[in-house]
Amino acid sequence: MPEGYEMYENPRGQVFLCKKQPKLISDSEIRVVDEGMRKYSGIEYYRLDIKKNTIIVYLVDQDMETIGELLPERYILKYGGTEKALDSILEYSPMMRFVLTDDEKRRFVVERYCFLGSIDDWINIGGPDKLENLTKRYLKHLGKESFFELF
Repeated sequence: MPEGYEMYENPRGQVFLCKKQPKLISDSEIRVVDEGMRKYSGIEYYRLDIKKNTIIVYLVDQDMETIGELLPERYILKYGGTEKALDSILEYSPMMRFVLTDDEKRRFVVERYCFLGSIDDWINIGGPDKLENLTKRYLKHLGKESFFELF
């Protein structure tokens, strides 16, 4: 590996060789979002990705109940259990992100992905505020119809 570079795998499984970037998001801030996902969203299959000043929440695209029912036993055995079998076939899409806007006060804004054909981009839905407040207020909407009412 060349000096000053690192391997990066995005939530969609693509692997890249990238220049090392300064770390703008702390490990404790990543934990706040990860713990918030488990506590407020109730979603089991998700990925977090960190890019510059942003924590992005990816959700699985497939219906997990149907996938679990359809996986043949031989496929599960080949990959060493249900979790590994699922990880090998799941695809993820970005749904929500937390963007650091004030480095000194550690304030973030929260955005959700908008799926209207004319927009297909991130829209601001809250903040600036502490990350803990934003996760508590907004992560509960992921995977629910109320998500599409946030703007």
